[in-house]
Amino acid sequence: MIDTWSNALNRFTRNTDLFSRKNKVYNLHGCPLKCAGAHRPPDSVIEETKNKTYNLSGIGGLLFETIAIKMNFTPVISRVVDVTSNYDPVFANDSSTLSIDVGSKKVDIAFGIFSRLLDFHPKISFVMETNMDCFTWAVPPNAGVGPSMWTTYVGEFSWITWVLIICFLISVIPVFYFLTYLAFNEDNNFKEWGFLSFFVYFTFLGASVEEKPHSNVLRVFLAPWLFYCLVLGAAYNAQLGSFATVPTKVGNIENPADLLKTSFGITGAPQMFHVLNASINTSDVIRSLLKRFEVLPPGNFLPVIEKVVTDRNLAVFSTKSLLAYSNEKLKARNMPTSYLQPSCVIKSPSSPMIVPRVSPLLEPLSGIIHRLFEAGILSRWESEAKQRNKRDSFQLEPKLYLQQMQGAFLLLISGLMLSVAVFIAEVVTYRWIFPPPDLMTQLIAEGYKIPFTK
Repeated sequence: MIDTWSNALNRFTRNTDLFSRKNKVYNLHGCPLKCAGAHRPPDSVIEETKNKTYNLSGIGGLLFETIAIKMNFTPVISRVVDVTSNYDPVFANDSSTLSIDVGSKKVDIAFGIFSRLLDFHPKISFVMETNMDCFTWAVPPNAGVGPSMWTTYVGEFSWITWVLIICFLISVIPVFYFLTYLAFNEDNNFKEWGFLSFFVYFTFLGASVEEKPHSNVLRVFLAPWLFYCLVLGAAYNAQLGSFATVPTKVGNIENPADLLKTSFGITGAPQMFHVLNASINTSDVIRSLLKRFEVLPPGNFLPVIEKVVTDRNLAVFSTKSLLAYSNEKLKARNMPTSYLQPSCVIKSPSSPMIVPRVSPLLEPLSGIIHRLFEAGILSRWESEAKQRNKRDSFQLEPKLYLQQMQGAFLLLISGLMLSVAVFIAEVVTYRWIFPPPDLMTQLIAEGYKIPFTK
């Protein structure tokens, strides 16, 4: 179908070089290709239907369908690997089973999302990388170290405010001592340094003091001082009172160093152990966490994230996209979600497709993906897929029917009827209270006193 042999000319009629750059295989004329997919939500979602076909969504699925139409080949999907369900069939040692199938040429194209750390194989080629995989930890929310007791009592004001308060307390004592000498009728107690110190301290705390100043000089100074103590004490007492009603805010575990200080169980998929093991020389914290790492058994990934929230003694290492997708599923169940550490422990380039290393499909696939990436279509698909998954993860709110609002409508209608009745009564009684102008003039001329005048 690419070239035709001519018996008359004893040669090919087109004389086309199949593997030249100009004539790469961009049109496969409907030829079937053996394909395999990786179900890795939310970036690549592959759902099997009842008639043994597959519905593709996410950026990986949309890109594969577009390329199949553009290059005109018939995809024969022979295998789909669910990254979120079973661990043993997905990964093998430091690579994945799909990479092994592509490397052994059992599969022509594998589509989904493939990371160089998770899917590396010496006999495969990654089509153009379009994103970066972020590996991080999912930890229980608000599981950090809470504030100390001293922080609770002094956290109401900043350290600058506390310094000003102490300086003001110290400076008030000599001012009182100086003012006592300006007063002629003051008791001798206010002329003692010890008494003045306790007097200032007791008034600052709001305690009762039997001694009262008698001179106007001290009273004038004491009035703003008591007002200052009242405002400051009310603010501080309100903060102390809130401790009994408002729970203390506990921070989150923000980085692996904070996670190392806890006694949480450290776990993840088998492949995540190889990812951390490859980075063991980059950080002492990773080396210490790897010693506590326990590989998860085969099973669904969502119950593991649910256990992180409910048991609050577990930390899971995985890709940030998969952890965020699991949190959205928990939100759909009206459950609390885990906290994802914002910083990436490890980053790795990811590609939407992999092919055998010497495949002639590598350059056409890379060219198409490159054009879609430069045109911004991949970014548009990615944003639409995230918005769709976010909408699907939340439960729909129940519809608001008129029966549920009958109380509000009865109150509204009653108010309207009452206002109409009041309006009619005002119109009717207006003539009685305020007669017409000509009649009012006649009545005044006759000496009649109007009870209400404007």
